[in-house]
Amino acid sequence: MTEILNNYNKLVRPVRHPTDNLKVEMRVFLQQIMNLDGKNQIVELNAWLEFIWIDYRLAWNATKFENVTSVRFAGGENQIWRPDILLYNRFVVNVTSGFYLFTRAMHPSAPPCLGD
Repeated sequence: MTEILNNYNKLVRPVRHPTDNLKVEMRVFLQQIMNLDGKNQIVELNAWLEFIWIDYRLAWNATKFENVTSVRFAGGENQIWRPDILLYNRFVVNVTSGFYLFTRAMHPSAPPCLGD
């Protein structure tokens, strides 16, 4: 990982040209409906969120690294570019559980969150 992160800048959006778009997918995994208040139209949820995007700067050739095709990056949020995503309606992310890097794509593991 040292070789891959050697000249990496986490403040720079991972696109080849500044005008390029970057596709970020978001998946929601509902774990539990904790409370449903129909009168006040409030629902409290326990869910996992997963964000997926491709960061070409983190790609590697698996054959050059003993056929390793994925790496878990504990605490990688301090070293890797992340999309600026703001959740409304009082979502609280409880834990950041690191990132999984794949030879071509990268995404954080799904951190649990509570929201209403």
